[in-house]
Amino acid sequence: SQADVEAGKIMVKQGDNTGALTHFRAAVDHHPTLIEAQLGLARTSELLGNLEEAIDGITRAIAVNPDNASLYSRLAELTARHQDFLSAARYYQRAISLEPGNANNHAGLGYMMMLTGDRSAALKEWERALEIDPSLTELRGKIEQFRR
Repeated sequence: SQADVEAGKIMVKQGDNTGALTHFRAAVDHHPTLIEAQLGLARTSELLGNLEEAIDGITRAIAVNPDNASLYSRLAELTARHQDFLSAARYYQRAISLEPGNANNHAGLGYMMMLTGDRSAALKEWERALEIDPSLTELRGKIEQFRR
């Protein structure tokens, strides 16, 4: 319920992530399509070190809202932390297809390409990220480093 979501948010602010998780789980159980509950569950699970539950929460949020690029970006980040770089790359690609002008997604995809051994694709994504947002100066150094 929405009350569980609000209670979960309050508990997170108070630093009680375990209590918050209980409320977010209850909200998801009662209203599986409540994205705010799924996101709360995912964030709190991640804070508590449970990446599997965090990934599951984001995946369920995507099922309800399949055209939300930021959900795919978040899933890519979590999946990458779980060392599944190929899946993370696919999630970044989906986010980019929904929001092509997001430099951070291009940068993230570039990192996943580098980690999976596709240097040329990585450099292409990093260059695209810099075209969109020239302030991502750390990418300029990465590109120069790998071009040597």
